[in-house]
Amino acid sequence: HTTDWFEIFLHDPPARDQPISPITSSAFLLAGGALLLARRERGIAPLAAALCCTLIILIVTAALLGQQVGLLPHYLWMGIKIAPQTVIGLIVFSLAIISLRASAAIEAFNRLNFFNRLVTGFSFMSLLFLAIGSIAMMQINSVANISQELYSGPVQVSDATLRIKAYVSKLNRGVKDIAVAPELMQERDLPGFIQESGEKILSEIVILESQPQLHDLSEKLRFTVKEWQVLLLDTYEQLQAGDLEHYRKTSLVNSQEYAQQLEQLCDEVIARSQIEMQTLNDQALLTKHHAGNLMLSVMLGFLLAGIAVAALITRSLSWQLQQLRQAMMALAQGDTSTPI
Repeated sequence: HTTDWFEIFLHDPPARDQPISPITSSAFLLAGGALLLARRERGIAPLAAALCCTLIILIVTAALLGQQVGLLPHYLWMGIKIAPQTVIGLIVFSLAIISLRASAAIEAFNRLNFFNRLVTGFSFMSLLFLAIGSIAMMQINSVANISQELYSGPVQVSDATLRIKAYVSKLNRGVKDIAVAPELMQERDLPGFIQESGEKILSEIVILESQPQLHDLSEKLRFTVKEWQVLLLDTYEQLQAGDLEHYRKTSLVNSQEYAQQLEQLCDEVIARSQIEMQTLNDQALLTKHHAGNLMLSVMLGFLLAGIAVAALITRSLSWQLQQLRQAMMALAQGDTSTPI
């Protein structure tokens, strides 16, 4: 919000944060400029004031239509944040200035030569074009942010969780293989395998811990993995001591319980990630829907503004031609007092 732009001039930070969005501050700046320009009775100032008020109406109307007039106290859509009551107040203010200075603005426009009229119309349409470009950039940034959030959040979590399940399954299978065929103990470094698998699982849990909504599940996973490691290492010591039955019982019963518990925790993590993915997908679809509505509204406003500018130029030229015609007719009748 634009409040941050001015806090650098303060000796102490404000007691309370009072944010104001760029769209609101821009509209108020245009309103202040229009009010100052409208004070001038003659010259180009009334025309500039009318153009500023027209821009205000188009900007705040686009913001209002972009959100479809939500019922919340304020709304935020791709960087456009403004309260509905502020929109109404700015529109009423702009219409009041336009109605008060319409005749002076038309008179000022008619006094311009043809080139300056085209420049005025082109400048106004260029501002609208820049507004459309800014909205398009906000759409791109919004989609990019959603994509980044999707990749850095649920997608990475799901991939890490699937790798955890693979490590758990591989370790559990290795422990059961030795229970079925004890002679494999000589070929395989079971303590090293247990330690290595545990480190891999814990490194993947770190990814889960980066997501606050998974804090409870990541803690349970970490605690369960460490307990499982301790159980497997103690069981291996029993196997080395020659107690094969104890190893088989532990590896086929107790170890299985830990493996199943870890898989259940992983399934719950994946379920939450899928819910978050669905939420982000819904946000993307909603953003697309709002983007389409806003772009249609802005393009409609652009078209109407173009028609209005073209009509104004045509009317001013017709008015000048009519004045010239009347002057020529007066001269033909011998009236030399009519100005040309």
